[in-house]
Amino acid sequence: MANPRDYKSFVQRYEEALRRQPDSVLPIPSRAETNRANAQLSTGPRTPEGKSASSHNALRHGLTAQSPVIPGEDASAYDAFVKDFLDSLKPSGALERELVLTIADTSWRLNRASRLESGALAANAEDSLKLLNTLSTHAQRLSRQREKAIQQLRQIQAERRQAESSELASAAAIYTAHNRRREPWNPSDFGFVFSNAELDAHIRRAAWSRTASLDHSHTPDLSDCTPSARSEEPKAA
Repeated sequence: MANPRDYKSFVQRYEEALRRQPDSVLPIPSRAETNRANAQLSTGPRTPEGKSASSHNALRHGLTAQSPVIPGEDASAYDAFVKDFLDSLKPSGALERELVLTIADTSWRLNRASRLESGALAANAEDSLKLLNTLSTHAQRLSRQREKAIQQLRQIQAERRQAESSELASAAAIYTAHNRRREPWNPSDFGFVFSNAELDAHIRRAAWSRTASLDHSHTPDLSDCTPSARSEEPKAA
């Protein structure tokens, strides 16, 4: 790593040489060397106290912290929060699960931002405005991140369910054909992941759906059973 003092010394010697010999050619430090030297001059927390203060500021709202749960929050409550999302969205596979975890994580942080915002408004402290601006910036970023994850999850799950439905219909058709011929058939032998019980259930649901559709399309005409029609019927003697 370049030493800033060496770099300054080099610049001074370079300028001095140019004044003495204008036509001489000396090596010019590269951009990378310049950046490394300038980086050594940048300010930042160096002492343990300064680093501790910087860390405290980063955890003040925790919206950018690596861990979703910060000091003062209940880890078991977060686990239950995530479980509700997993149970509700029912991810299948690593990708869907990762998206659900992203949705849960950003929702947890957004809830924290909302609580902090309410606290800042109630406190009416001098630095409340700065904190509110910070919270608003991070909340917008988290909202965009969550919305993107939701859209991706919906698209992936819709494509997966469509593919599963198509495969289930194909497997059920083959299963039905073998049953009519009284031939045993194992779905896994043909690359299907469904069990015979699942295929039986699908076939029954499809039959019930067709029956309900036929019953609905052949609904009897009850216009003659209206009160006005019945009033015209002859009275019994």
